[in-house]
Amino acid sequence: MHAVVELLGLLLPLLRRLDAALAAHLEAAGLGEGPPVFALAWVLTWFAHGVPELPTAARLFDAFLASHPLLPLYAAAAAMKAGAPRGARASRMPRLHAR
Repeated sequence: MHAVVELLGLLLPLLRRLDAALAAHLEAAGLGEGPPVFALAWVLTWFAHGVPELPTAARLFDAFLASHPLLPLYAAAAAMKAGAPRGARASRMPRLHAR
């Protein structure tokens, strides 16, 4: 588990390079303190729980198996950037994960 937490520690620095405004929003919402546990399920399950179509999930698994071990982290950053217009609801995340 330590390795996964260490890996998640790279997500916000990666987001700062990819989308500085999104990273700033997440940090202002309190998500920059400690590892981003909101992305834990994505990395642990390789997005299997969040992808409703089996062919898409299978393609992700194929890509993750055939690529660099950090690809799930890059995919998490890309998913966050793609969802950035909806990212305003991220300000609720610290409260949701504090329970």
